Amino acid sequence: MAESLTQWPVDSCRHILAGLYVCQLLFQYVCTAKRVVPEAVNFLTGTLSLASTTELPSNHHLAPPFPASNEYHRLLILRKKHSRLPGPRPLEDIFSEDIIDDNDSDRLAALHTCLVLLEKFSDMYRVLPAHSELFAPAATHLKR
Repeated sequence: MAESLTQWPVDSCRHILAGLYVCQLLFQYVCTAKRVVPEAVNFLTGTLSLASTTELPSNHHLAPPFPASNEYHRLLILRKKHSRLPGPRPLEDIFSEDIIDDNDSDRLAALHTCLVLLEKFSDMYRVLPAHSELFAPAATHLKR
């Protein structure tokens, strides 16, 4: 499952939500053993990068499947301000070809899920000596 995250096509909000679903499954699978899954952390970091309006620093590079620049590099930027989070998307919506239409509600759901998962993984790995290095790229995107 972890390897699939590095090869996941990231060209729609539906694909991001499906990748986030896989990250959630991985978290549930490894939370007892606390096995490190850098592919999940990378996917979450890349997802954060899609919501930033500022350019990446020149010394920062995204790992696959998130190329530094392509037509989808601003996929999760919200079109207008929102005062509340939408509810979670039903699983059948995520894997249906014709339901998710890349609207702000889907973008907010993806960002919220990404941040929750990033916090869960960070809490789980907090005792690791490499915690700061593992989450440094995510911290960079949160500051942007």
